[in-house]
Amino acid sequence: MTNEEIRQEIELHLSKIKLLKSKLIPPESIKIEAVMKIITNYFEITTIQLESKSRKRETAVLPRSFFFLFSKVMLELTLARIGHYTGGRSHSTVLKSINVLCDQINFRDRDVNYDFKQLLSDFEDKGYDVTEVRNFVKYRK
Repeated sequence: MTNEEIRQEIELHLSKIKLLKSKLIPPESIKIEAVMKIITNYFEITTIQLESKSRKRETAVLPRSFFFLFSKVMLELTLARIGHYTGGRSHSTVLKSINVLCDQINFRDRDVNYDFKQLLSDFEDKGYDVTEVRNFVKYRK
């Protein structure tokens, strides 16, 4: 292959990537209601349950933690603002929940990891770019 052919092939590949990325909805255009809807639909709970004071892992804590994570990364909201949307929780509660969830995903809690992958898939199916969420969980300090 000549240098010109290699350059053309690279340009073709890059244009395909740009086309694929242009079809994704950028994270800044997603609304908090959309995040809430995708998560409540996946866990088969209501928004009232998500916002409740309940500490039941299956119906409140885990879905709420995922809501915190996706809201923080995709919407770039402050922790206090995210807490406001879920029954007035403090910023420290939101932060702790995100940290615990990331640890569970990274240290291979199979159920939580499965839920995370399914939620990523659900967001992608709706056309949202979840690259930042993946990277946040994987490389968080």
